[in-house]
Amino acid sequence: MNYISQNLNTELFASLEVISKNENKMRKAVDYLKKLAKTGDEESVKMAKEDFFNMLDEAEKGESMTFENVDQLDRQIRGL
Repeated sequence: MNYISQNLNTELFASLEVISKNENKMRKAVDYLKKLAKTGDEESVKMAKEDFFNMLDEAEKGESMTFENVDQLDRQIRGL
């Protein structure tokens, strides 16, 4: 993994930790990520970037969840 990918990975998981504080926000994020992964085209995904960042801001105010590794996070997301 190159330097940029490592930074993006770190930023992604930091954002997911913030989102995981709010179940409603997690559902929205998971839906967005599923659509993005399925289409591979961010233009076809309905959630606007502004909405996504607003969602992150709101999630910071909620209850916190932490994960020891990616597998725990994956299990949590798949269990929604």
